[in-house]
Amino acid sequence: MLLLPLYLHFKNAIFESSRTLVATLYASSTLNRAHVQEIIELISEFLSGNITMLRSKTLSTIFQAVENELRQDDLQHLIEMFNTLENILQGFETETQRVNALKASNFYICPQTYRIGVSEKMIKVGNVAILKPIQLTGQHIPMTYVLKNFLELPSVFDAIFANVENLNNSDKFTNIIQSPLWKNINDTHFRDRLVLPLFIYFDDVEPDNHTGSHAGDHSLGALYYQIPCIPQHHMSSLENIFVSSIFLSDDRYLNNGNAFRPVINELKDLQDNGILVHTANGDQRVYFCFCLLLADNLGFHSITGFTESFNANYYCRFCKEHKLVMKRQVRENVSLLRNKENYETDILINDVSLTGIKDRCVWNEFQSYHVVTNLVADLMHDILEGVCHHDLCAILEEMINVKKYFTLQTLNERIQNFVYNFDIGDKPSVIIYNNIRGQKLKMSASEMLFLFRHFGLMIGDLVPEGEEVWQLYIRLVQILDIVTAPFVDKDLTTYLATLIAEHHELYCKLFFKTLKPKYHFMIHYPRIMNLIGPLIHVWSMRMEGKHRPVIKQVAKATTCRKNLPLTVAKKYLFSLAARFLSKRGLQRDVIFNSKQKILIDCYNYNDFQHILPPGSENSVVVKEATICNITYKINMVLAINFQNDLPLFGLLNWIVKPQLIDDRVSFVLSGFNTVGFNSHLHCYEVTPTVEWFYKERQDLISYYPTSCRTGADGNSYVTFKHVL
Repeated sequence: MLLLPLYLHFKNAIFESSRTLVATLYASSTLNRAHVQEIIELISEFLSGNITMLRSKTLSTIFQAVENELRQDDLQHLIEMFNTLENILQGFETETQRVNALKASNFYICPQTYRIGVSEKMIKVGNVAILKPIQLTGQHIPMTYVLKNFLELPSVFDAIFANVENLNNSDKFTNIIQSPLWKNINDTHFRDRLVLPLFIYFDDVEPDNHTGSHAGDHSLGALYYQIPCIPQHHMSSLENIFVSSIFLSDDRYLNNGNAFRPVINELKDLQDNGILVHTANGDQRVYFCFCLLLADNLGFHSITGFTESFNANYYCRFCKEHKLVMKRQVRENVSLLRNKENYETDILINDVSLTGIKDRCVWNEFQSYHVVTNLVADLMHDILEGVCHHDLCAILEEMINVKKYFTLQTLNERIQNFVYNFDIGDKPSVIIYNNIRGQKLKMSASEMLFLFRHFGLMIGDLVPEGEEVWQLYIRLVQILDIVTAPFVDKDLTTYLATLIAEHHELYCKLFFKTLKPKYHFMIHYPRIMNLIGPLIHVWSMRMEGKHRPVIKQVAKATTCRKNLPLTVAKKYLFSLAARFLSKRGLQRDVIFNSKQKILIDCYNYNDFQHILPPGSENSVVVKEATICNITYKINMVLAINFQNDLPLFGLLNWIVKPQLIDDRVSFVLSGFNTVGFNSHLHCYEVTPTVEWFYKERQDLISYYPTSCRTGADGNSYVTFKHVL
């Protein structure tokens, strides 16, 4: 084998580093390509001038010191190395050179332009205006390229399939892999094959100012996808949500089939032929199966052929109830559920007013998917941006203006002065009466979720116990506790159906109102949860977070709106190239705060030393750590165990780093005694004790931390994030 001279090794290393630098610059969502050009020129000028000085000085020194001993080859190599440094970005001066260099790495490809349809545009020729046909196009990012490179990143393949094995061996229903839907798909179509499920998500995104004069002019339709069985803590990472297609929203309305055709064709290929993945244990052929389509209600209906009017006679995609029945329906009618047979009958009827179906769903081409069997619901839009607003506004109207239990000023003071601790990012804004009257409060979904979870502790002391209107709030927060849980339990879904029925009955009875469509969708939740798993894993919350880096920041960084889908697609492919070039796989599972100390040196060591395992006194401890994408800080509250059918909580004092590679992160906690569950405030009353606990993280009954807060009565309360 011919060995390359040292200076060539050096030259190649510089080239690789330059290519990675360029990819990283292109990946920035706040830099447009003109900015990248300027940065490259500035870096080149900076390095060239300084390297010239360094070269002159170094060579002068060498000649003076070892003039008679230096070999000519060594000197020539040194000169060549300095020549390389002097032109460190040679081959990257222009955009064409930079893009070609990225293409040569096989980590960057151009987006594929595809035809959606033809439209007409009025143009002026001389003094005459004429209609000219124009091609409507979208941009597709090959999924095969993305998935192959993603699975070949360090540790990704092993982490995913290790997680699949753990899920298959677990008794707790937490993932689509364990669901009846997936087991049926896998047994029917993929027996003895290595297969991973895929979720496809659709949304229309407004890249410009929503209130501007051109709002809606450049609205983009975006298709994202995700492997839902990667380790759960990596699911929320935006870089593990991938983009497949971008197009103008207005263009899609002409033809759903054409807008989604590249994605559908590639999904079929991934399902039938799979991709060959290079792993540490040899090549593996991995197949992918599209099993769930995610979107908000309007988006889902618009891309699957259902009516987009929620005032239609048969607006529900889950059942065939008439809208007059749905206005007061509190339980699911199993005799009127949609199925493949009545779906085909409705297609033949071809009357949306009688069926609720406009067109045949283009996604039904897959053997693994049918729009009436692969069910999904979005609790973010249904409950957090729908039912919660209607309920809370009606409750506040009754309690402020009718019952006069408190004033709006008192409520806002309680909201402003509430102890948010580690949840300060979810602090709701003040409530104004016009918002209450309009039944739409000005707050995000995450702010509404926090407000509803803690509303009892905020204001419940001013409401008499047994107040019927307050029971509506209690029913809805009980529903939230179940539908936001990271697991599904058959008994809990049965109880959920009862809670939803009671909630709906109360709403109609108390306010003399009928149920809106989002209330109706809730009655289908128990069946959907039993079919696919936790709804928290299929809601739109995290998927919508992808809009900001992929579309909104890119659109903000450029003033050009000509072929915006192409601009967005190119920018996204640059970000992928940067990730693949840098070999950035899944994020580290554990990140510790840099400020550390020895356990024995802790100020309260004497209080808890008796519960420590032997030899742990010299362990390193920190006050903050991020473990599996969840941040833990001292003074947070964790659910340790169950005692007398009540959860036992502990206050986090120290986070203990593992001494050995195989050891796990542990917590030192001071205990609380759980007095009981206060059903009026919907939280646990606790009192501090002298008891201490040393717990490994994996032994907690829930990984999610919360806070201990003082109520108006002076007692301490813990509100948890989901049912325990």
